[in-house]
Amino acid sequence: MLTRELDEIVRMKLLCAALCRDAGVSVVVRDGVPWCWVPDDNQILVPAEALRNSGSAYCSGVLSHEVGH
Repeated sequence: MLTRELDEIVRMKLLCAALCRDAGVSVVVRDGVPWCWVPDDNQILVPAEALRNSGSAYCSGVLSHEVGH
């Protein structure tokens, strides 16, 4: 992975940690998944394509929406 991609993944994980505090929610970045909250695993799935194409600034808004679930 490129350094920029790793930096953006770290930003997403830090935002999630800040928004969720001690809820134990994790961010998983994968190819080929939709944005979604997976309550059984306490995870928010982030499409790698969205992060690559739109960047962490845009994806932060979507992540904040998913945290609301």
